[in-house]
Amino acid sequence: MDESDRPLIPDSSGGGISALEHHHPNDLHDLRRKLLFIVNPVAGNGKGRRVWHRLESILQRDHTPYEVLMTSGPREAIELAARSAELHPLAIVAVGGDGTLHEVAQGLSEQASSCPVAYIPAGSGNDFARALRIPFEPEEALRRLMETLASTSGDHAPRSPFDMLRFGDIWAINSLGAGLDGFVIKLTLEAKYKRWLNRIGLGSLVYPLTLLRALLKYRPGTAVVTVDGRRMRFDKLWFCAVTNISYFGGGMRIVPDARPDDGTADVCIVSGISRLGLLFAFPRVYKGTHTSLKAVTFLRGRSVRVESDKPLVIQADGEYAGETPAIMELVPGHLQVVRPAEGSGTL
Repeated sequence: MDESDRPLIPDSSGGGISALEHHHPNDLHDLRRKLLFIVNPVAGNGKGRRVWHRLESILQRDHTPYEVLMTSGPREAIELAARSAELHPLAIVAVGGDGTLHEVAQGLSEQASSCPVAYIPAGSGNDFARALRIPFEPEEALRRLMETLASTSGDHAPRSPFDMLRFGDIWAINSLGAGLDGFVIKLTLEAKYKRWLNRIGLGSLVYPLTLLRALLKYRPGTAVVTVDGRRMRFDKLWFCAVTNISYFGGGMRIVPDARPDDGTADVCIVSGISRLGLLFAFPRVYKGTHTSLKAVTFLRGRSVRVESDKPLVIQADGEYAGETPAIMELVPGHLQVVRPAEGSGTL
């Protein structure tokens, strides 16, 4: 039986629901007043499972109505989110890294679902959590979420409309990018040290280390970038990032003022700089002080077309998405998000 054909049933271990064979979706009760957690247990090299155990103990202690789905492979969260939304949970809470959130948002976006999504970080990059100031400590993140939900009236959680980015049939909540960032993602997926760094709690170093490798291998070319009809040519283009939030690549403030609810995508283009110059400029991105560099161009719009003299790798929320030529679009208010109660976060 194909994985996508496996319906959801109550988990016999108690408390949750799982994707299993030979059962009918009607075995599930109405989730209208429950939180549905979609957990990636292998996020952060097993951090997802450890975080979930901590969250579950709190939920059970406080008698919070919930169900849980554990993913068992790549892209499974897309299908689980899309089908679970039909059961009208109070909210779907993604527990994992940015990749897990990407899949859940993809599943909801494909269905144009009104079901809201919330997020508790358990990965290595956690850029969405940084942008929304969601604490990295899971207990605190859950506490903030529950404070927000305490204002719920009836069957509907408080929600905010968030913009989404789209490349063909691929949706992204954080960013799309063409060029070096896509090439970095390709190398990251192949990197053997990613698992090791996650295991010792240094997962945030994966991207910068891979970026250094990519800088030695990547060869910039010529590209034409068209934003809302404005056509611009860039020689020696390193990358074109189309962002929905301010953070990128595990803590880099690629566009410091980007907002996910302003109806406009922020575009950061780096071009016309030497390999050594880019290497020295790289640390400035973490503080957002790269904005004054001549090699950096910022644009804003809803439609971004990238054409290049050679195919450039496209990434979507840190996942491989294809190659140029590409049209990347922003769709305003497409996703409903439960924003956590205000706080300083763990940044």
